[in-house]
Amino acid sequence: MEHIFKYFEEQINNMNTTLTKVTTLNNTFNNTFNDDQIYSNMPKLEKSKQYDGKYTFIINKIKQIKLNTKSKILDFGGSDGTAISKLAKDFNIIEVYVVDTFEYPNRDLSVKYHKTLSDFKDSSIDLVMSSMTLHHINELTEIIKELYRITSKWLLIREHDIKIGTIDADIEDIIHNIYIYNDNLDFSNEKLKRLPYKTYDEMLKILKPYFKLIYKSPTKGPENKYYAVFEKNNSIDQEINQKIDQEIN
Repeated sequence: MEHIFKYFEEQINNMNTTLTKVTTLNNTFNNTFNDDQIYSNMPKLEKSKQYDGKYTFIINKIKQIKLNTKSKILDFGGSDGTAISKLAKDFNIIEVYVVDTFEYPNRDLSVKYHKTLSDFKDSSIDLVMSSMTLHHINELTEIIKELYRITSKWLLIREHDIKIGTIDADIEDIIHNIYIYNDNLDFSNEKLKRLPYKTYDEMLKILKPYFKLIYKSPTKGPENKYYAVFEKNNSIDQEINQKIDQEIN
């Protein structure tokens, strides 16, 4: 547990009386305090959005993935487009998209922004990535079906390997709410809300009917983060087409 609390202190190193503030925020889950009391007293944090080149490293590691100038890539939940635009530059990709329901300020102007996956045609994107977004979604299977529909080949995700009801989940909920406050964004429906985290095994079970696992990085750090690359399971398309053919005949 020591490494978890050490990491947490680093995340909130601009707070005075850190442990008191964390305890206060955690108590809000039991309605001890209201949102205004907590958010009016919590100091702001600095949130790093630097791109570490990990996506490029992984894609280069998976030799089957061939990205070039003509490729189309999309970041689901890609916020201001920072990560996907850096990846695009590494491979000289021109057609770059972000799907996000919130219009972030200072967005990267080299990226095209959409609010829904339904804007995209079947198999129109060569690589879909999603970094720390899927654990925010309750009806995850429906989103996975849409990601499956729009990608022609590859899915790259970065996620937490966290089980609901554990201390890891409690800490992540606190960290998420700190980020929300720090960004000054209108996520009022998400403040102090428990997120539907998935363990890696739970995530794999949801993805398995639609995608085949190609690569998974080791789970690292107190936030239990991992990267994984999946290849589209085209047999699903064949099964769907067969059913349609049967219905027509």
